Amino acid sequence: MIKLIALAIGVVIYLVVKASQQSEKSQKRITPVQKNRTQQSKPVQSSQKSTPEYEKPERTFLKMPSDVDFSGYKLAGVARIDIILAMARLTDEKGGYKENGIMYEAVTEEGVITIPLVVEKDNKKYAVFAFYSEPEAGQFKKFRTVLLEKAGFTECYYVSAYDPEKYEKEDGHLEQGTTFHAIFRKEDNPKEEDFEGRYAMWWSTRKDGHFGSSPVSHYYKKIYESIAGYESIFCGMLIAGLTRSEELSRMNLPVEEKMLYVTGPENKKCIIAISQEKGMRFLLPVEKENETYRENILKLISKSISFLRKGLEERDLPKDEKMDSSPLDWYNYLYNSIDQAQVIADSIGTVTIGNPPAAPSPVSDSIDLSRAVIRVKILESISDEIRVEGK
Repeated sequence: MIKLIALAIGVVIYLVVKASQQSEKSQKRITPVQKNRTQQSKPVQSSQKSTPEYEKPERTFLKMPSDVDFSGYKLAGVARIDIILAMARLTDEKGGYKENGIMYEAVTEEGVITIPLVVEKDNKKYAVFAFYSEPEAGQFKKFRTVLLEKAGFTECYYVSAYDPEKYEKEDGHLEQGTTFHAIFRKEDNPKEEDFEGRYAMWWSTRKDGHFGSSPVSHYYKKIYESIAGYESIFCGMLIAGLTRSEELSRMNLPVEEKMLYVTGPENKKCIIAISQEKGMRFLLPVEKENETYRENILKLISKSISFLRKGLEERDLPKDEKMDSSPLDWYNYLYNSIDQAQVIADSIGTVTIGNPPAAPSPVSDSIDLSRAVIRVKILESISDEIRVEGK
């Protein structure tokens, strides 16, 4: 009987995830070069294992930097060739740009946008698209708005068989992004030098200096509330997504905190910490002058988990056995400790790997990797501190 119940629960979980994929369309990457937009893409990896080919276009529309010579450039009708030819002109000695990524995944609050080519110059990022149909060309202005306003890009360019400029920004449509368990790619044999740096749930920046009023605290609150009661199901979804397994089942969070070393969008190294006490914590690379990446990715995760929870509740799936203390209790305690004490935190849940350069301001950097002991420092002033510790 117990085996039958376990089997039934596994089937229901599988159906919930499949239903969410169909109704939300959130498993698709936003890929402007994709020929068939109804085809399901695989999690995390680009939706194009082989770039689609087209008939040679009759016309070529270009938007490129004015300081690069693109005279005589004609579309070949094969995306990988057109992008390589564009990259060659941008990155030669005259162009002076540096290739930053091919099929680059940029995370935005709208979802993860796959960009055929990203180049940079003078520490500024530029996106280059290739369009071969009118629907694709019609998305350009929407892509440009999102990338410039929400993802830190300086400008967007294109090579196209159709004129993207004749469409209004409102004509473009961005589908919702990938679900939370498909955003990251697990590193099977992580090396310390690859992950060297500081990671945290939150850290202060000039624009976001207080955790209590930060959008991050709101996103985490939503994440913890949505997972509450279904921790084993979301843990199972996470592990299945990271391992690319099609088998979905409940999986209890570990008693001792475990660190999962992953690569996220934009090829950024991240850590997912999981435990029964603290639940799932998404520790993102600390960038003191940039909060855009963490806000976009946490908003995406919170929306995805909230949506999945609604599916679980609609199917009246049994909740986990109640514990004396839950991850939601831990998060509420953390938040209230900071809010009630009216302290100013420099960072929350910080983990340091290796020996990165010294931080520009006090940041908690104490971690014993062998025991996965994390210490969170909350700084009240230069002389006083409150420390929240957990195993």
